[in-house]
Amino acid sequence: MKKKFGVIVFLFLLFGCGFTPVLKNIDNTKIKVKELRISGNITDNTSFLLKNYLPFNEKNVDGLDILIILTETFGSIEKDSAGVSIKDNFIINVEMTIKKDEKILTRDNFSESKEISITSNPEIDEQNKNNERKNILRNISRKIKFKALIVSKNYK
Repeated sequence: MKKKFGVIVFLFLLFGCGFTPVLKNIDNTKIKVKELRISGNITDNTSFLLKNYLPFNEKNVDGLDILIILTETFGSIEKDSAGVSIKDNFIINVEMTIKKDEKILTRDNFSESKEISITSNPEIDEQNKNNERKNILRNISRKIKFKALIVSKNYK
């Protein structure tokens, strides 16, 4: 009972003080982007998803050039006694360069991975992989937006 009461008091104090997560609500209108280019060993679907998670207003003449190189790797990390993969590791790595007027302002790397259990149904496995791809890209896009916001504030 004391633990529950302590947790409730802690949460009340935490949210009562005005706490909000830093990456929750980033205002994309404050980030001026001239061009967003995405390349790498990815499918068009992956590029499309990331562009949707980064809704920058492009074509701004004084904006930043954001260059993103995505790499996806998918490999077996656990096999059963017959040698069949039962767990795979899905990794998405992002190399990001932010430029303004051909001057490199910052470079950064983001990487996220997820272990995916393999079933006997390939359709379910592909759906699980696509869901994890969406989750990873959503998380990475938040990091990209946050970094772009910091850079745009520092280099107006």
